[in-house]
Amino acid sequence: MSCSSARNPAAPLAAALLLCAAAGCDRWPWEPAAETVDASPVASKAPAVRLQDPGVLAVVNDTAVTQERLRRRVQGLPDDHPSGFMTTFGPARVIQRKPRTPEERHILLEELVKEELMVQDAVSAGLERDPEVRQQLDDARRIILINGLTQRDVKGIEISDDEVKDHYSRFKEVYKTPARLHIRQIATKTLQDAEQVRTQAVQGADFSQLAQQHSVGASKDKGGDVGWYIKALDRQIQTIAGQQPTEGELFPQLEAVAFSMEPGQISQPVKGPDSLYYVVKAEERKDEQVRPLTEMSEQLRTGLLIQKRQKSLQEHIDRLWKKGKVELNEARVEQQP
Repeated sequence: MSCSSARNPAAPLAAALLLCAAAGCDRWPWEPAAETVDASPVASKAPAVRLQDPGVLAVVNDTAVTQERLRRRVQGLPDDHPSGFMTTFGPARVIQRKPRTPEERHILLEELVKEELMVQDAVSAGLERDPEVRQQLDDARRIILINGLTQRDVKGIEISDDEVKDHYSRFKEVYKTPARLHIRQIATKTLQDAEQVRTQAVQGADFSQLAQQHSVGASKDKGGDVGWYIKALDRQIQTIAGQQPTEGELFPQLEAVAFSMEPGQISQPVKGPDSLYYVVKAEERKDEQVRPLTEMSEQLRTGLLIQKRQKSLQEHIDRLWKKGKVELNEARVEQQP
């Protein structure tokens, strides 16, 4: 049964579509070679490619490997990569960055020659007619066309300085470095034990030694050192902003007490949700800092540009969806394994 739908359930298209790297052929692999018909009694044969021809770097069975093909390959490589410059063929050799020496450019040219030999061999073997290969070529063609359309649609979209400043002023809280507190703690089973331990600490006993002797917490072997903490609200803000805080989070009653303390101060006992009593000492404190716009300008510009381009692309897809005739067989989709 066929059913139509006016809804647009299309999920937003990913901003960055991966561009399939072409093998370097002068025509698309899926594109059949043009057949030339000469009306004259004797068809003139195309002149053979010569190594001396302009822009020709190599000739492989009468097919040119050109400077333009090498340029495109180099352009598609990153400036640097931890794996350095290695090549695809041969043991443990992969091209990962732009060549830097004449020798490396020669190696890259040899790679293009090897690729051309393999492409020609595949065509001779009739792989272009293999159904699976044809499907893969068609998939690659579709991705390249979509990528080309995407690049055309987002061309000219930029982010102004005023847009960066406005975003920063409205979301300044998101970009702050929150207040952080480094603490030690002693956990006891009774309030009486906690009060006794606190009295000894206030009177000058070493807090870390007291933790090793009296704490029932997991940090006792480290002298009660439990590391750095931030407030729950700051953790929530960072998480919403897509950040991953590495600091810990205290339970609400202890957070209120701990973040009111200065370094060196020791808290009154606080009962935790696990029915243990906690005495904490503030070791070090770092107040919140808001990163200045000058420090974040380019980072914000890049993020806003991605968002703006994604929005523009999605709006274009929505217009195509409304303008076109789209029918969905939802019942059949739901039956798909």
